[in-house]
Amino acid sequence: MIVNNAKWSKPRQPGGNIKAKQALMLIQYLGMRVFIHQKTGWKSNSGSPIPNDFEQEFVVHKERFTVRQILKIENHPELMSAVQLWQEKHSASKMIFAETNDALNKCLQGLKSREIKKQNNLYQNSAIRHYYDTRPLMDYSAMSKLADNQIRYHDIHPVEAVCKALDLYMPKHKAELIPVIENVYKADKRLKAESRQKILAVGIQLSLF
Repeated sequence: MIVNNAKWSKPRQPGGNIKAKQALMLIQYLGMRVFIHQKTGWKSNSGSPIPNDFEQEFVVHKERFTVRQILKIENHPELMSAVQLWQEKHSASKMIFAETNDALNKCLQGLKSREIKKQNNLYQNSAIRHYYDTRPLMDYSAMSKLADNQIRYHDIHPVEAVCKALDLYMPKHKAELIPVIENVYKADKRLKAESRQKILAVGIQLSLF
């Protein structure tokens, strides 16, 4: 409800709504009491201050998490849906689904998924996009959406559609391996656990008064 109210607020300066949403999301994540202490610089006597960089880490993580969810729940499934329509229309092999995913990875990184996992010492059943930062996830999302449109509205072969998407989105892109970072879902659990610890620490201090 708090975040929804921020959605309709009229900012006094550009970006006001975005900052309001981020602040209110942080309030929900930490709790109002901890949020106020973090903003005022309050530190507990137990030597467990709320780190100044927690808000920044929270915002960066939420952006990454959101983009990953959009890619996972919307853009990639929509691309696969377009591939299915094309596959049925042209009576193509079901291998076209794997070939389309391979094309996405090869266009952006120069390697297939299996090769990327091997290069990064990831398990073969790992989802490689769980380990990418926000920018690469945005690239995969944009490529998926553009390829989806090429397949649906121009009846282009899915692999060719992915290559066309790259030309439209990043015409000068040179394929290179994307660095992996902490699994986005593990990071989400870690940050939530840290926030609970901070809330507990603050609660203990306040109970002394």
